[in-house]
Amino acid sequence: MSNSPQNPDVPGSETKKRRRITKPSFDQFFEALKAAIAKPPKAGLPEIRRILNIGFADEAKSQFVMQVAEALGAYPSADRWAVSVATREVTGKLKRFQQQVLGEVRSQFARQIGFFELDLDRPDFRQKIEDWLRRSAPRRGSQTVQVAPRTEGTSAESSVVPAPHELPYDSWLRWSFVCLLSKSSAERRIAGTLTLIEFWAGYAKKNRKEIQPESEWCRFIANVLGADEPKSSRMDPVLNGLYLLKGQLTGALVLLR
Repeated sequence: MSNSPQNPDVPGSETKKRRRITKPSFDQFFEALKAAIAKPPKAGLPEIRRILNIGFADEAKSQFVMQVAEALGAYPSADRWAVSVATREVTGKLKRFQQQVLGEVRSQFARQIGFFELDLDRPDFRQKIEDWLRRSAPRRGSQTVQVAPRTEGTSAESSVVPAPHELPYDSWLRWSFVCLLSKSSAERRIAGTLTLIEFWAGYAKKNRKEIQPESEWCRFIANVLGADEPKSSRMDPVLNGLYLLKGQLTGALVLLR
């Protein structure tokens, strides 16, 4: 008895055809997005990500970008959405419409936190970031930070996102991270985000002699191995970070030869 392949079009076949998602019109898309934005972040954020990932059937127009950017810019948890999509933008996995929306929202918040005041193309760009963080970031434990006022020449009319008067401390850090990821050079992105994380973790205020990276590293590995069921996956982010820095160091050494 021969085992002939089953026809995927026959009902009851074990071979399942991948269902294509029917994209909504922009109006339907935007109504769903506004409904998700109105929900608490725990329920709303996953919906927002899903809705934006699916997109809409209409041709993407500039006014659509502006409408979505305005809605997201007024959303209190827009920074959490931006953090997740900014990393996809760096790896080239973000769709064009979301890139445009992210660019609009990011530009608005970059003005608010004073990020555009930085000149990160200079050789001492890391020192510039450190000085900016010490000058602009709120004190640790502060709940809110007053945003930088608009200066003359910064057109409020050109921005579609309404500017809040203050940002929570965590939101300020997230937007700083999102803005740093927008730098085109991988070297600038890595050095900038490392400086931000050091500042966030308090390393910028510590005496370098007090920092013992080897003991901290060994303690982390001991905690991973000491679990009931050690999982190597917990080491993946750390190893990937080390490989990234190793690659940057190798590139720097090649340039010095």
